[in-house]
Amino acid sequence: MVTAGAVIAGTAGTAAAAPASRSSDQQLAKAGVLVRSDFPGGWSQAKRDDSSDASVQQAATKIPGCAQFVKFSKTNKQNPRAESPEFTLGQSSVDNTANVFPSVKAATTAMTTFGSSALPACLDKLFTSVFNAQFAADPKTAEQITGLGVKINRLRGIKIGDKAIAYEGVVDVNLTDGSTETIGLGYIAIQVGRAVSGFTYSSDSDISAALQPAIVSSVARLKKAVGTSS
Repeated sequence: MVTAGAVIAGTAGTAAAAPASRSSDQQLAKAGVLVRSDFPGGWSQAKRDDSSDASVQQAATKIPGCAQFVKFSKTNKQNPRAESPEFTLGQSSVDNTANVFPSVKAATTAMTTFGSSALPACLDKLFTSVFNAQFAADPKTAEQITGLGVKINRLRGIKIGDKAIAYEGVVDVNLTDGSTETIGLGYIAIQVGRAVSGFTYSSDSDISAALQPAIVSSVARLKKAVGTSS
């Protein structure tokens, strides 16, 4: 059984502050997306599957208790934003989206929404719904599965950017042969001034050695572009 682990707990702070950028908010957002050079050798870059993101959002709107998650997602999309490609290694994948708000206060409000005490229970139900739908769409896979369990918790002690909120957990997939396959999941939001960068990942192994420095590098670029201090 493999779990993702607390991949960025205790991460060091970002680079020192830089003068405010005169770039557009869209350009600021682009500075915060993950790029291939953030990852070590062996990782691949692919076009991001936006349909997957859309299915998660659609599922969330139907789940009682996910109002804060839906609100956070909708608020982000109302602002200039940039999406990274998807980065993969085996069955593991990572991507992020950087959003630039009109003010630090607006970004802080969004982070408060994401930090709602209702989020862990919401994410449990949300990913249960998403994975069940994915398995049901593939009859060959569905017939090999007897059930699944999802458990997401909020991580504490994350020190990166101005504020970081992270949720991490696992999906235990029970198979007809009596074995269990475990998929690690993570959802992290990091505020840098008036920007918020959201990272999502899933993994079948411990990817912390690659994920942690990749997140630090992208946040450092965003910090420099936004011109904020820690």
